Amino acid sequence: MKQLKRFVALALSGAMLLPTIALAAGNEDGGSEIVYSDTTVTCDGITFQREQEGVYAGLPLFDADPEHLDTYLDVYMDYIGLDGMVRIALEKRNDYTLTNTYTFSSDYGDANLAGKTITWENDNAGKVIPGSPQFSSLEAVQGYSTNFPAQIGVGQTWNKNLVAQEGNVVGTEKLYGSGSLSKEGSYLSDANQMLSTALTDVRANPLSGRIDEGYAEDPYLAAVMSDTMAAGVTGHDQEESDNGFWQMAFVDTKHFSNYLAQWQRNYGSFFNSARGLLEYVTRSTYKGFSNDNFGCFMTSYGTTNYVPNGMSTLINYVKQMSSYPISTINDNGAETAPPDPPGQ
Repeated sequence: MKQLKRFVALALSGAMLLPTIALAAGNEDGGSEIVYSDTTVTCDGITFQREQEGVYAGLPLFDADPEHLDTYLDVYMDYIGLDGMVRIALEKRNDYTLTNTYTFSSDYGDANLAGKTITWENDNAGKVIPGSPQFSSLEAVQGYSTNFPAQIGVGQTWNKNLVAQEGNVVGTEKLYGSGSLSKEGSYLSDANQMLSTALTDVRANPLSGRIDEGYAEDPYLAAVMSDTMAAGVTGHDQEESDNGFWQMAFVDTKHFSNYLAQWQRNYGSFFNSARGLLEYVTRSTYKGFSNDNFGCFMTSYGTTNYVPNGMSTLINYVKQMSSYPISTINDNGAETAPPDPPGQ
């Protein structure tokens, strides 16, 4: 049950960012009585308000107190029931209407169930809950709405405060931008708070074709700038964040672990020594992961020393630097690309 509550909290994290609406938590034994009224729900002596109008009428609302998060998850999970928890666990998008009945099709494979209707207890059947957040990444290398200079130019300023301000603009625009809204204008449905930004690329070859997407050739400067940018995007550099309790956006950095060139990026096999990988190419990511400002990273294309970058052992190595689970996105088939182009 503890692991399930953690998963629900993560699935709802995009919506928990918002100051005007809220989401959920619970205690460990799950044995406390939960008391509902028309406007509130109380558990363990803590009272949460309930949404009074709109599509989510009745939904318990989180009060933004970190100490109440565990109790709120108990309340929220009680409200959505097993039906809602399965919906979230399957990462289904869009709003969902809770049910307490299901009818199997007449041609269902199990003859004992075909055409039958099953029911279960759900006092909130008919209520609508938000779907699971979308974690597909949006490109924001040079900004979300506001167009900022290329990262190579920003990096040459050596101005951390400037980069932090840029990150704050990007994160704020993502949080309240139209891309974060569903068709119904709700931040709770189809929430997508992930951004590909704060790139950690270190490329020494000016013929790369995308050398402008990295802050510098120097891994230390790139690390400082990308970490500072990510702190601004997430809002972790703000006092109100309370050491990461809420965040404006979820940073997906790229490209890990050895993106040296743009040519033959799908099928090329690029080579690097162990020292070159650990102390140069991937070192620019260490600061952002250690400070918990990166929540995800996208791998490089192609292969390194004939090993697909999407399957690199360095992935597990860098994940250990973070206090939280880190997601990985394999860029453009990086986990399956062969070392040579098709037909050669």
